[in-house]
Amino acid sequence: MPMVIDRQEQKLTSVPSLPDMTRKALELLSKSAGDDGFFLMVEGSQIDLAGHNNDAAAQVRETTEYDMAMQAVLEFAKSDGHTTVLSTSDHETGGLTLGIQLDPLVYDDAYKYLPDRLSEVTASASYMAELIIAGSDINDTVIRYAAVHDLTAEEEATIAYCKSNVVSSLVSAIGRVVSRRAYIGFTTGGHTGVDVNLYGYNAADIGGNIDNTEVSLFIQRLLGLDVEEITEKLKTFNPKPPSNRSVPLRSDPYHGL
Repeated sequence: MPMVIDRQEQKLTSVPSLPDMTRKALELLSKSAGDDGFFLMVEGSQIDLAGHNNDAAAQVRETTEYDMAMQAVLEFAKSDGHTTVLSTSDHETGGLTLGIQLDPLVYDDAYKYLPDRLSEVTASASYMAELIIAGSDINDTVIRYAAVHDLTAEEEATIAYCKSNVVSSLVSAIGRVVSRRAYIGFTTGGHTGVDVNLYGYNAADIGGNIDNTEVSLFIQRLLGLDVEEITEKLKTFNPKPPSNRSVPLRSDPYHGL
């Protein structure tokens, strides 16, 4: 799936949004499951990818779209009256900070934060990277899609070097250029160990500062699952991919795919 910012700004209207897919899944599952109920997982996976890319402009739009999907879930749950909703993450990505001191010798920078700057960005860092790899001029690309008119020689040299030598780092190099204009920082291109939030609806039995394994135990109790029995069945489960797969799996440098 394209990122939200690219689907919206580049008019990729044939791709449904996460809220649209969520509503459709709820509609189909509620009809087919009947009184047996159902389990649905909705993932805003590209929040993580934008974090890996240090791309704040893409990340905020992905997060907003996930929030809209959760609103659809909550509307269903409130109407249904018997549905439990949990929303959490398995980790934080990128070490995002709202505020960054660009120059350690200039203290005034330490309190700058310009989030409105992100609204001027019309493409993800990955979209811009694809254009640059295809031959687009670096300066022209960041001016057109990120409104960056003050690209430094060092930033341009870093992007050019990544294009020629370390393509896997090209996207995050562009992402940091965009994020820094909003005074948003990232500490890493990987996952971090900071606590993540857990939100619940009709889930009074779980909350507080807990270990992530408690979420699994809560779901087991809620659904009356016998995990040991299921585990034994899975030991003999050996699915094979379809031989007529027409769409190749996309590579993912961040998760070993």
